[in-house]
Amino acid sequence: MSILDLFSLKGCVAVVSGPGQGIGRAIATAMAEAGADVVLAGIKIEDRSASDGELAEVAAGLEKLGVRALPVVVDMRDAGEVQAMIQKVTEVFGKIDIMVNNVGGTGLEPSIDLSEETWDLGIEQNLTTTFMGCRFAGAHMAERGSGTIVNISSMDGRLPSLHRAAYGAGKAGVINLTETAAKELGPHGVRVNAIAPTWVLTDRMAQRWEEDPEKKRLAVATIPLGRSARPQEIASLAVFLASGASSYITGHTINITGGALVTGKPEMIV
Repeated sequence: MSILDLFSLKGCVAVVSGPGQGIGRAIATAMAEAGADVVLAGIKIEDRSASDGELAEVAAGLEKLGVRALPVVVDMRDAGEVQAMIQKVTEVFGKIDIMVNNVGGTGLEPSIDLSEETWDLGIEQNLTTTFMGCRFAGAHMAERGSGTIVNISSMDGRLPSLHRAAYGAGKAGVINLTETAAKELGPHGVRVNAIAPTWVLTDRMAQRWEEDPEKKRLAVATIPLGRSARPQEIASLAVFLASGASSYITGHTINITGGALVTGKPEMIV
């Protein structure tokens, strides 16, 4: 077996939550390019009826790569829906080898103005969704005696997160949950790791920066490489952590920041 063979996901089944756009879509595509069949577990919270169309579009693109793609509309905050999704996947594919917990979201509001409803929503979107994926996919993997879980955290979970209290607290929780799950599931042959990116140039971020170029200038100025991350760069790390190439890595959150931490704490831009 060559070193490159270790990065192959051929024969694997990967569940990716939040795959409709941005980082999640890039990860789903990368998993397929590496050879995995991909389950697209997502929902448009603001318009659930539009979920089928969005997921079907992504699935069609992945199937052109020669893999199977299964769209499943699921609210990752809801235990019953997540259980039903896991059951459907095992009925169709027989197993789950990889679970990528990517669902998240944020609003911008000072802590002293943050309502309980907004706080609860931030924790649900960023931490509860990850917990549900770890809980139910992890149980399936532990029973099989193998599997890998990749959680998406953020540098906002490591550092003070200006005007993002709920988001930052949720992403910090993801880091601790990753470590705990790794310790609990390791004896069952299951690895759990996380990724903590800084600025990622998704379509949504590009639109925000186009509307306010000064925010882009200030953000990029904190990064020694002089640019934001591309979604594909997060996706390539996710493939590494899901593959046999990282077979002795578990319980870690890997920063992917373009060197932003080298020069000290990066400035948080609202």
